[in-house]
Amino acid sequence: MNTANLPRHSRSCKASRALWLLILAAFLFSPFSMAWANDLNCSHIGSNRNIPFPSTLSPPRDQPVGSLLTPWVSIDGSIQCRGIRRYKIVNFPDRRAVLTNVTVSSPPFSPNNSVSVYATNIPGVGISYDAQTPSNTLSENTDTGLHNYSVAMALVKTGPIGTGTLAISQIAIEIRVNPVSGRPTRGPHFAIFSNQGGTTITGTTCSTVTPFINVPLPAVRSAQLPSIGATAGTTPFAIVLNCAQPSNVFMTLTDASNAGNTSTTLGINASSTAHGVALQIFHGGQRIGFGPDSSMRGNTNQIQVSANQTGTISIPMTANYVRTGAITAGSLESSATFTLSYQ
Repeated sequence: MNTANLPRHSRSCKASRALWLLILAAFLFSPFSMAWANDLNCSHIGSNRNIPFPSTLSPPRDQPVGSLLTPWVSIDGSIQCRGIRRYKIVNFPDRRAVLTNVTVSSPPFSPNNSVSVYATNIPGVGISYDAQTPSNTLSENTDTGLHNYSVAMALVKTGPIGTGTLAISQIAIEIRVNPVSGRPTRGPHFAIFSNQGGTTITGTTCSTVTPFINVPLPAVRSAQLPSIGATAGTTPFAIVLNCAQPSNVFMTLTDASNAGNTSTTLGINASSTAHGVALQIFHGGQRIGFGPDSSMRGNTNQIQVSANQTGTISIPMTANYVRTGAITAGSLESSATFTLSYQ
């Protein structure tokens, strides 16, 4: 900009004008532009780099917000700057929206800090990165002008995850320059990182082969349940799932007649005429406790039923009578629901 015709102002006004021009330049700047101050000559050594995220990703539906969806992936590179007195490689700014509801702790190059997370085109999927660059202000008079950097990137869960193809456009690094005049100037952005080909995000859920399961227990006599806590009539059954993606599946059983029941005894329906008897359900030889109808990680009495399995998954269980008090003969019905959690 030619400043010869600008009116004279006080020192404070000059500072305000310089700040305004800097902010305006930041808004008008395109990350693909390679224009910078006349006395700055910087180049990126090597071609644009691809972010090595996986081609497909099936994030567990119920893992916590703020958790990593991918490991940190690290990329190294070099920048060479000549024709300037002082400059500093500052950071890796992103033109995406910063998400204020989530940060990532202990990034690889700044383990004692937290780093921001930026939105992507997929709901619930953000990107975070950490940079390792020269920490001091550099001078061409004292070094070769060639400087190495490293950047680590990871995908982060920011909310309910959508599906689609992740498209990460070019991410720039910034060089802040102090040219001959001594006024701080924002230097060039090198748009060098992109997710070429994209990453396909798919959902991780399983379908139930038999959504309604009837478990007919045999008739038993009172004599088979001689005391409180006695059991009889053990009957096997199975919940069968079909999982298209490898899944760590957890399950919560909920008492349909009493949603607040967190014991290991399933209550009886109001239509039952028998009394003093209830039901128990076992999985893997362990009596199952009941819990709220929720897929939240760590839900009360949640159990794991699949470890990174795919295809048809059969969850074997048994049900039996248990004596709870004075017995009145009659019919007995109980109902429970199951809720799956993908972690």
